[in-house]
Amino acid sequence: MNSAYLAISYICNQKCSFCPCTKEEKKFKYMDFQEVKDSVFRLKEELGIMEVVLSGGEPTLHPNFFDIISYLDSMNIKITLLSNAEKLNDINFVREISNRINSNNISVITTIHSQTEALHERVNGSKGSFRKTIRGLVNVNQAGFHTIVKHCVTKENYTELKEFFQFVDNTFPQSVDMQLCSIDYCGLEEEIKNNYKLEFPRIRPYLEKMFDKYLEKGEPGRLVYCFNMPLCSADPFYWRFFTPKSYGYEGYVSPNRDGKSQRAYNVDSNVGLYTNACKKCKANQLCAGTYRTAFELFGDSIVKPYV
Repeated sequence: MNSAYLAISYICNQKCSFCPCTKEEKKFKYMDFQEVKDSVFRLKEELGIMEVVLSGGEPTLHPNFFDIISYLDSMNIKITLLSNAEKLNDINFVREISNRINSNNISVITTIHSQTEALHERVNGSKGSFRKTIRGLVNVNQAGFHTIVKHCVTKENYTELKEFFQFVDNTFPQSVDMQLCSIDYCGLEEEIKNNYKLEFPRIRPYLEKMFDKYLEKGEPGRLVYCFNMPLCSADPFYWRFFTPKSYGYEGYVSPNRDGKSQRAYNVDSNVGLYTNACKKCKANQLCAGTYRTAFELFGDSIVKPYV
């Protein structure tokens, strides 16, 4: 399905320690509503876009958020909303989304950094957000929106993947899926990037224990999968839980300093296999790899090819 990435605002109510938005991008507030409409119309007419990843910053903070999703729905474009779900804690906010669009046309992906309130809020710098986010996800799930809990695997949480899965399993119904992913280093300051270095083979025993716990349950309705993570993160037995290679977006739109849009077409994926070690790996035709920024910083040291 032809898809585009639409960052409508770089305003955010959280301060995640590894936010992929750069300092320069954070100076830009949001895209004018008319500019959003013009961009979406061109994407639809010129590229046949059928799906949009609606992102930011925090997209629900855009002053015309409801008008934007209404317009996308009127263009028969499916929406994947990347949100921290704090605004979705308000049931009236969720009801207004339901009033504006068909619930079958939207998915919501929200990051939870830890099964513990303290670590989650230390990472995102937003006190009280843990309970708001959980309530927000429950609200959208009950409204009939496809709901996905995203978990960025980092140095701070990779040893507790099984515990995080148990938290998700105990907190949310089976219709809520779970996505594990690596991080994009592009928004981090140079002097702290090394603090986040995590070699994927180090994740392996903890990731496998988590999937073993998942399989003990007889693969229930909930989907659990790895996204933007290389196959050397797990034994081949578990590769069925890894998403395949990504080929980028047909369109990428983001705000500039004046509230206008910056547009790029046929954007290559920033996820892939970018080192000699990966090119030698026997699994390179299957592997999605990870973010280009990780390879640019750490090279071959973060992967272990199958040779």
